[in-house]
Amino acid sequence: MAPLGNRSWGLAAAATLAVALIGGEAWRRQATVSRTDMASVSAVALSAAPGAAPRTVTLFDGSRVTLAPGSTLRSARGYGAEHRLLELDGDAMFTVKAGPHAFQVRTRDVLVEDVSTSFVVRGREDGVQVVVVDGAVVVGVRRDTLRVGTGGMVAHRGLIAPLDRAAMRSATVWPQGMLVFADEPLREVARRLSRWTGQTLRVDTVLEERPVTVTFDGELPHVMFDVLATTVGASLDSTPSGWRLRSNSP
Repeated sequence: MAPLGNRSWGLAAAATLAVALIGGEAWRRQATVSRTDMASVSAVALSAAPGAAPRTVTLFDGSRVTLAPGSTLRSARGYGAEHRLLELDGDAMFTVKAGPHAFQVRTRDVLVEDVSTSFVVRGREDGVQVVVVDGAVVVGVRRDTLRVGTGGMVAHRGLIAPLDRAAMRSATVWPQGMLVFADEPLREVARRLSRWTGQTLRVDTVLEERPVTVTFDGELPHVMFDVLATTVGASLDSTPSGWRLRSNSP
């Protein structure tokens, strides 16, 4: 599967992926793009490895999905011909082609159904974030509707709370190679960074709920971890299994 180019998204349209210069060297998270012929296997099993670049794939029905690092996407046999239900673990952006079956994504027991749209689904420990880039989606068993330029935190029943502009930006800029955290608990930041970098970052229990506002744009993993430690006033330790943010409090 050869790379065809960069694929980056904003809240309204595609944009050019920026290259960050670290210590005089360019470090690019270049999203790979491939075509997956589902005609013969009639199922979906895709992943973007932890620490790799976001991965963009065109499915058999013409829909496109961009997976964040450490994310997986699966479906039962019959995708496209009999159904279009996908099971997501992690974060993904979808651009959907019209078809004979409803395009549905399930993650953490939350069902998101497309209505001719482009949207982002981001699984979190406290729920699922959904942001609509174009068109509309219905979410949860109540079938609450989210429309273009809006987003919400969603549970099994439906919409819990709307997302503010900062949270929507945080959920949608990662295909550009950026990670934006806006007043998010440190445990959630560490979880996403572990997936993104492929290096485990653990956090002392007393630090887990500390709110973090920080933006990363192409920095190397150890630089991100150093910045995070400075932001929350913790120490960064290297461990046999990865990294640890240690509280400086006695």
